[in-house]
Amino acid sequence: MRPQAILIVAGLFLFGILLIALGPGSYRKVGDIQTLEAQSESLRSEYPEFEHLRPATLAALLDRNVDVLIIDVRRTEEFQVSRIPGAVHLDTSDKISRYLTTAAPLPEVIVFYSASGVRAAKLLSEMPEKWPLSAANLAGGIFAWANEGRLLINDSEEETRQVHPESRFHGRFLAPENRFPIEEE
Repeated sequence: MRPQAILIVAGLFLFGILLIALGPGSYRKVGDIQTLEAQSESLRSEYPEFEHLRPATLAALLDRNVDVLIIDVRRTEEFQVSRIPGAVHLDTSDKISRYLTTAAPLPEVIVFYSASGVRAAKLLSEMPEKWPLSAANLAGGIFAWANEGRLLINDSEEETRQVHPESRFHGRFLAPENRFPIEEE
């Protein structure tokens, strides 16, 4: 047997031993990181200072006509493909602060969302501590909203099912029928 083949076999053997040592569920933990729900749970742990609303909770607030400001923090091209009806496109903390200084009266609830929730959580964490309003992150972002079959509109205000996946990598969180086709370099 060639020395390279021996090293490969030995490496595979050691990898198998490592998996056994980590426990029978360890391979499943690695796979869970690939789910939108696992990512949402990770964001809840990483950003406990604000609420992470599930799409059903936001939908219930909207159904009850609660005064909700929905802020979409995605890139312009993502916002143009689809958005939650009534969402305002504000992708920086400066734009959000300026918008809120002109808003009157201030809304009861503010919900930030991005594709899967990561950018919205990061932006929310950057907001000033003395900010007078409480705000929440939409858990799972627009991906979770779309995957639950909730209403989306495009730039022409027409109903759509398509969501810009941000990238092919992040698009894995979207149901295939909801993925807007994109070109990547």
